[in-house]
Amino acid sequence: EEFMEVSEFEATFETFQLKPNKRRIDPCLAVTKYRRSAAGTTIERSQLRTLQQLETTWHHLLDLICTQTLPQQNASTSTTPTPATIQRQRRSFAKTIAFCDDRIR
Repeated sequence: EEFMEVSEFEATFETFQLKPNKRRIDPCLAVTKYRRSAAGTTIERSQLRTLQQLETTWHHLLDLICTQTLPQQNASTSTTPTPATIQRQRRSFAKTIAFCDDRIR
């Protein structure tokens, strides 16, 4: 959010359809974006993820891929889709893979 680059994958349900600079981050969905450090600079230890954080992030990203859903073919379904299902239906598989790839480099 600091760089106004909020992905639809980490935005709140209320804002995921807005332009990236208008989206708000859902802390439960946010994943730090890969950024190459400038030459000669060192990375602070506090900026490194712990093994537990890496595992949690990896499982979250795999969940995004594995639970990718297609839009409903039959609009006459009796169940109301959850906000998470609506978000997943609006994403392409290519966008999902690109987001995950950017976060695990």
